[in-house]
Amino acid sequence: MLSACTSATKPVVEPNSQIIGSADTDIPDNHRLILSAFNITEASSAQDLMSSASLLKLAGARPIANTPNLADEWAAKAAVISPDIANQHPPFRGRVKGPAYRKYSLAPNTSERFDEVFYATEIAKVSMLAEQPGLALTVFISEKPVCNIASKTQLQTCSWTPLYTSAHTFVVENTSTALIDYVIVAN
Repeated sequence: MLSACTSATKPVVEPNSQIIGSADTDIPDNHRLILSAFNITEASSAQDLMSSASLLKLAGARPIANTPNLADEWAAKAAVISPDIANQHPPFRGRVKGPAYRKYSLAPNTSERFDEVFYATEIAKVSMLAEQPGLALTVFISEKPVCNIASKTQLQTCSWTPLYTSAHTFVVENTSTALIDYVIVAN
């Protein structure tokens, strides 16, 4: 098992599934693309905001579990800064099935849970980008762990192949003494 995949209990592996936790070289290309959209700051230009919003929409990325749609927020902010920007970037429709993201801040010594559905027999991949070490992500199927990521480095990924289409519970834990910002991308 690679060092990025850590757990107090050994994960349950369904037949024909694979658990991978690794360094930055195993991050899927579509996850890298989506994560690159988060390089904007409060001082970003209207063009940068609209480009990041467009990148998320073109990738088919959607927010996970009751988090704001950042593509819409960034596009709206860009339009306030530069009203003509909308003419340069016309609206378009997203895909029904596609990657999802969650940008969040987690307080010290707390955790959060949310669910995502993954399709049977399709490789499920999750990547996590944390601003600093101290976060742990575990994905469960029926209370059995199938993916474990501890943020020893900034960017890590994990993958498995579900036998059945079902909801998977994500648990993110902040074991540090600091507030940690993070982004999760799932396919």
